[in-house]
Amino acid sequence: MRMNLDNLKICASCKHWDDPTRSAIKPTRGRGFWDVDMTKKLLCIKRRVPMMAGFKCPYHESKV
Repeated sequence: MRMNLDNLKICASCKHWDDPTRSAIKPTRGRGFWDVDMTKKLLCIKRRVPMMAGFKCPYHESKV
């Protein structure tokens, strides 16, 4: 799914989501647009539970 991550606070773009290689997001054409794999589920370091890539979180801190 193609998204503008500047406005969204989702796990796939959060530094607390344990994805150091950014395997769930890939840049696409257009400034600020990314392809997001919404089916990816990885550990949230802040909450200490597995979270889906598209989950919206109040603890979000951008890594992109």
